Amino acid sequence: MKRIIAFIAALAFLSGGICYAQEQEQGQEQRQEQEPVREYSKFRFSLEGGGGFRLGKISNDVSDDFKSYTKKLRRGFVYGADATWFFKEFMGVGLRYKAFSASNGATVTITDDNGYSTSGKMKDNIQISFIGPMFCTRFSSRNGLHTLTADIGVGYINYRDKGMVIEKMKLTGGTLGLLYNIGYDYALNKMWSIGVNLSSIEGTLTTLTLEQNGVKTSQTTLDKDKQENISHIDLSFTLKLNL
Repeated sequence: MKRIIAFIAALAFLSGGICYAQEQEQGQEQRQEQEPVREYSKFRFSLEGGGGFRLGKISNDVSDDFKSYTKKLRRGFVYGADATWFFKEFMGVGLRYKAFSASNGATVTITDDNGYSTSGKMKDNIQISFIGPMFCTRFSSRNGLHTLTADIGVGYINYRDKGMVIEKMKLTGGTLGLLYNIGYDYALNKMWSIGVNLSSIEGTLTTLTLEQNGVKTSQTTLDKDKQENISHIDLSFTLKLNL
């Protein structure tokens, strides 16, 4: 799925360049014929919300008893916002923020090396946030009602898990990430439109910091099999303001 989104986005960017070249030729012909230049919105502000799914495989270290618990953490809610400036009708640059949230809880019993057992709560409250610049393309129908969009961006991904295993704990980390997005918009009027986005965010954590009882423990180099894959895909509905 990630490769499909990336391929479509790359194809859209290539098509944008071709369309822009054709637009320049058509623009010259139109100027020669003294036809009016087509107007287009230069700024776009968007809000979105929907559902997401994490792509990382469940570690083999996770016991069978907790695999169903971990699977529930792979599904979550996504929300975000972005602002874009279009310097050409088909091309623009912007800034996007997007977050994935998932949570789950259970009662567990932990037995130490001496055979003593302790029962209590286990809880995870995970948030994966992306923020960064992006390059955007769009292609609208002649009547302006339908618009296809494709975006690609690079930015910072922040990972946070505020939970507990008997006692409260917090895991944090950060890494560089990539964002791919394709979308469809339907214009309600000249300013407002609604639509749907299919997005992919890719990233892997190689460092993690554990905080428990006021003590922070950092793992600066995680083994390959213990690295946290925070890549996910999502489908969201959008509301956009075009100015």
